[in-house]
Amino acid sequence: MFECFTSNLRAMRRWLVGRSGAALLEGAAPAAPLYPLRSGAGDYLADSGAAGAVRPERRDSGKAWLCLCAALLPSFAQAQLNTPVLPQPSIDPVAAGKTDTLLRLPDGKILVGSNTLQGFDRLGAASAADCARLAIDGSVDLSFQCAAGPVGEFATDSVGRIYVRTNFTVKRLLATGAIDPAFPTVSSDLSISQMLIVDDQIYLSGGFTLISGQPRAHLARLNLSGTVDPGFNPQVDGSVFAMLAPGDSFLYVGGNFQTLAGQPRTRIGRLLLPGGTLDSWTVSITRSAGTPQVQTLAIDATHVYIGGIFDAVQGQSRAGLARVSRQASAALDTAWTARLIGEGVSTGLSLLTVVGEHLYLAIGFSRISLQSGTVSAIDRCLARVERNTGAVDSGFNPFADAIPGQRCVAGAVIAGDGGGRLFVGGDLERMSAGLLRFGLAALNADGSVDTLTALPEALKLATVNALAVDAASGSRYLQGDFRRINGVRREGLVRMLANGTIDSSFRPAPRRYTATALVDNKLFVADDDTRTLQRLDPLSGDPVAGFTPIPYNLSISHLHASATHVYLIGNFNLTAITPPLGRFARMNLASGSIDTNFRFAADTGTSILGVAADPASNSLFVHGSFNTLNGAAPARLARLDATTLTVDAGFNANIPTTVSRALVDDVGGMFISGGFTTVGGQSCRAPARLLLPSGARDPGFACNTNIGGSAMALAPDALFFATTTQIRRYARASGGVPDPNWRVSDMPQMVVGMHASERDLFVYGRFDHISGATRLSLAALPQLEQFGRNGFE
Repeated sequence: MFECFTSNLRAMRRWLVGRSGAALLEGAAPAAPLYPLRSGAGDYLADSGAAGAVRPERRDSGKAWLCLCAALLPSFAQAQLNTPVLPQPSIDPVAAGKTDTLLRLPDGKILVGSNTLQGFDRLGAASAADCARLAIDGSVDLSFQCAAGPVGEFATDSVGRIYVRTNFTVKRLLATGAIDPAFPTVSSDLSISQMLIVDDQIYLSGGFTLISGQPRAHLARLNLSGTVDPGFNPQVDGSVFAMLAPGDSFLYVGGNFQTLAGQPRTRIGRLLLPGGTLDSWTVSITRSAGTPQVQTLAIDATHVYIGGIFDAVQGQSRAGLARVSRQASAALDTAWTARLIGEGVSTGLSLLTVVGEHLYLAIGFSRISLQSGTVSAIDRCLARVERNTGAVDSGFNPFADAIPGQRCVAGAVIAGDGGGRLFVGGDLERMSAGLLRFGLAALNADGSVDTLTALPEALKLATVNALAVDAASGSRYLQGDFRRINGVRREGLVRMLANGTIDSSFRPAPRRYTATALVDNKLFVADDDTRTLQRLDPLSGDPVAGFTPIPYNLSISHLHASATHVYLIGNFNLTAITPPLGRFARMNLASGSIDTNFRFAADTGTSILGVAADPASNSLFVHGSFNTLNGAAPARLARLDATTLTVDAGFNANIPTTVSRALVDDVGGMFISGGFTTVGGQSCRAPARLLLPSGARDPGFACNTNIGGSAMALAPDALFFATTTQIRRYARASGGVPDPNWRVSDMPQMVVGMHASERDLFVYGRFDHISGATRLSLAALPQLEQFGRNGFE
């Protein structure tokens, strides 16, 4: 029994911390650590003043521990696999997901899909990976568990079976949402842009030349068995972007071709089904400068609506939008004069659909502006015109409060659940009346946001990009792409109290904050909405009076604070500075002004990723992917004299590839990480330690563990290091050997960074699990073995 106690004590401690939140250790006082620290000369010195280790308040009776050890031995064995995650903090940060396609089924239910990496993880509270079904009222249908993954388009056959198109495949689903094994996955060599089912035959269009290994140029037809139909093979000499099959025995196609079925048809034509012979219906699409394209089509009972990049149709001026007759004449409706203006003329439409008496329009990567006669609708995320007259509805603007540059692209519009309502899907976020709607929205007939429908939002797990720590209060500032945390609107920046809860009194203006730093009780943020660097009150989040915001263009991605300066890093230019200053700059902490003498530029095509300060050697270390800095050649890692701001040409750590992180350890060394395989000409993978100020590789810290990686955190006695497969702890005294009793191998999807507090290690990024527990983008793990600091172990 005593052997049980001695062999499982550390596992016991992990089990207890993981399940009690370190409750047994509350109130424990710091004790002098028993580890040595490395000095700049490479020897080891005891540092009794360093913080980090925690001693238990009392020693529990041996009998109690023996009994607990015997009872929990199976749990201990499991616990040793991973260092347990602590119960706090536990947050739910979400951002706007993206939907690309909506299809209302004959029974009134709605299929929802997304075909991009920016899709959705869930709809409302229901898990759904880029594919789901809604009930008739718009609520999530939990009986349908879609296994299709990313979805570009849905279609159904005559008996209601669901087919799914991705960029390169076609699959069929069972009634449960599972993949139908009876239908072989159909694959293409190049992109599939659209799928239609007509008379129980599946039509595909796109840029492909092969479907399931058989030659088919841009148009193909499948049988419901999944086989390629040999009887349909119209020759098309360019990509087909859009198809329409209104049920009149015609297939309308538009794209970037000049011949269809072997005969001249410029960008648009129609085929007679089922054989695929060319019909005489002819529309002339031209562009005075450049190549015209038909990108999207819509149809009603009498006309075809054409959207694309062109300036004339049937010889008459038409800017990106036209209406032609479905009759054999294909006559242009000369009274229908709605047209694109501004940027849309050169980019064309991505959405063109008829719902009721209106035509809805959008552009995929920018906003749309329309004009009909003297009436305009300018800078819309989604616009509409009256279907028959072409009159622009200037009052329709459901995204009126979306800030330019924010996510605001409508990808699909269908009729809603009655009362003239609409369901809109896309890359959506901020709408009118200050409302947020993520990925899916319901609109009233007048375009106002419907707050009554059961339609959920499409949500994506948000990323926590940066963490700034207030050591005095124990609070932390989290910056990320989140728009809500724990169901409450918090856009991009929150203050987390020491107990792991979100501070409700900290309410900065809702913005796209891209970086944050806290130093000397001063909180700085980069605001990419207003394109300014601001100082906020650390308790309220309000702008601090007397601080003049610093304007910039593009984006600041990182702020690093030292005792005297805040360093700005990213793809930006400071617009108020002459001559121009950008990509790397610093602000004087005392004055709040930019240091115009601090000018360092990496060579073309490379970047600066970070900076680390070493007061002991009066140094600034700049790291990144650069080959030269201000023309000097200290590749990937450079030393600057903090007083003269000159590049030290004699400092050369000889690192062949990007240095992604650098941390000065205050005892004569610096840890670096990145994808390098050599340092100083010797085999070495991250993490590595350099001696300062020389930059020589520390021979006493092994770096041949073949790990590699990027995220690091430095504690008084240890380095924590994250790769794509694990997080490991390296005790400083171990010489670079990972601690076998501390590891995380159940790794999250993406670790952006880590921070070591006195007792815990905070890990942040974008993930839904870590160390065997569900945690969303932020988690804390116990940092140190907390038994044994008084000799008990």
